[in-house]
Amino acid sequence: MRWYSVIGGVGLMVALGCLRAGAADEKAGSVAVPKLPTFTKGKYKGKHAVYRAPTFEAAMDAAGSLWVQPRDNDGKPVGKAFVCYQVHAYYVSTGGRQHARKIAGFDSPPEPCKQPDKIHLKGKLIEDIPFEVMYEFRGNTITASGGCADVPGLESPTSFRLLSRFPRSHKIANNVEQDEREELLKDCILITKETPKNGRRKTYRYPYYETMRFAGVMDSAQVKGPYGQRMIELKPKSGNEGRLCGYVYSDFCPWEGYVIQYITQGSKINLRKNRATVTVLERGGATRRRR
Repeated sequence: MRWYSVIGGVGLMVALGCLRAGAADEKAGSVAVPKLPTFTKGKYKGKHAVYRAPTFEAAMDAAGSLWVQPRDNDGKPVGKAFVCYQVHAYYVSTGGRQHARKIAGFDSPPEPCKQPDKIHLKGKLIEDIPFEVMYEFRGNTITASGGCADVPGLESPTSFRLLSRFPRSHKIANNVEQDEREELLKDCILITKETPKNGRRKTYRYPYYETMRFAGVMDSAQVKGPYGQRMIELKPKSGNEGRLCGYVYSDFCPWEGYVIQYITQGSKINLRKNRATVTVLERGGATRRRR
């Protein structure tokens, strides 16, 4: 179960940067990390829930993070596991600094389970702010929804986001020349449909070997190459209040890691109007045909 380990390096750090959310914030720092009940023995010891689909295996850890590991037709892992629509909440103070509003606790969490139809978590963020997040499983698709309901007296409103964190896909030394990187990563690309500010929607292609910057709100994002024949597709559901968009460090390449995030809108919890999906498609990931 090595793929459930936290993947180091930039890959799982990219949600920081402008999403930094105040690591030094006293309110957030004093909160003990809440834990969900987990399996106490067997293959899935330490996991809260496990769902197996034809194209992937998803496992939720004790902290409520849902890890998705794509698998090939033989059930073997392909590529590195990514975090699927993880709760990330923060607020911006009057001085412009970001402060985390971490999960303070879960309310009556469900028991550990295998092959759930859905996982519905309720609880409180710090400052006693109610939140909910739900993951629904159907075939090769996970639908995530979530939000929080700010209470009176807060310094600033909460920004509630669901982050899909794609880790560093390859190990590439600093002294590797660009032409070598292009050859290594030529089958890896992120394709999005985005609407930039004051512009029209169009398709953007981000090769994994080129530095990039996301353009705007997304209708979809497709990850091809890092997962072999599997392709990862992320979409917001129609009729949403929120929006899907991306984040990456300035002057970084996709192979170094990035985030596709769903940003919820409104001050009330409305799961039906704040939903996004991730699908692990059977084919379409690799651009090169097998011989």
